[in-house]
Amino acid sequence: MRDDDVKSILQTDDLILSFGYRLFEKVGCNDHQFQYVSQRLRELGTLLIVMKDQYGIRSLVEVIKPKNWKKFIQGIMVVAGYENNTVNVPSLSLKIGHSLTKCAQILRAQALIEGNDEKLSETDRFLQLYKDEWEYRVSSYALSALHGAKFNKPMFVPLAEDVIVLNKYLKQKASSCCTLLHAKKDLATNYSNLIEILLAQIILFNRRKSGEAQRIKIEDLENGLRNNSLDEDIKKSLSSFEQELCSTHKRIEIKGKRGKKGTCDFDR
Repeated sequence: MRDDDVKSILQTDDLILSFGYRLFEKVGCNDHQFQYVSQRLRELGTLLIVMKDQYGIRSLVEVIKPKNWKKFIQGIMVVAGYENNTVNVPSLSLKIGHSLTKCAQILRAQALIEGNDEKLSETDRFLQLYKDEWEYRVSSYALSALHGAKFNKPMFVPLAEDVIVLNKYLKQKASSCCTLLHAKKDLATNYSNLIEILLAQIILFNRRKSGEAQRIKIEDLENGLRNNSLDEDIKKSLSSFEQELCSTHKRIEIKGKRGKKGTCDFDR
């Protein structure tokens, strides 16, 4: 995390740290999610700086109090850039609102464990305020801005000729790296280059996101290729062209976005 004022203030707030710990417990097994956890914490830190500068509120616990609801809404508008029914960063207000509800739920759990009825009542009232007013005060403007930004947005589709040129180039570079590796010339550099080329080929062939392709495990690849057999009854129902594709291509299952199952094809 970048060393700045936001980092300094969130390191001193116990509730933000508890929220970060919960996130880490949820996604900590995935190294690529560490940046996501850091981003969520920095969003809350940014809000807390605004609340501190404008209203003298020094902790997130104070923000999550019904009496400070209006100040919280004003702080959100400052952070996300609400002005004249427009929003500069609409997604930021939605993310902060979602994070605040999670923090309120953490406080509620603490109140239940401690048997603190006053703390429990305040947290429940904040969550009820969020349920009743958030849609009208914040999220309706943010969602409208997000949807409006998609209207008449140009779509840039790569030309078939460009894809062919790129594919030929990758094949030539891969062949060149393999030749140099067999000759044992500059092994580290050529091996690294070959890995990057293979990753680019997988992304290009499958039109997958780079993150999903780069996180394919060798174990998943080996299991997928080993267990990838076609049922004979299904094979008989396929055309000759489809049968040829099945013999020249292999499909493996990979972990996609949000843990959902995805597929990745390889040609021989």
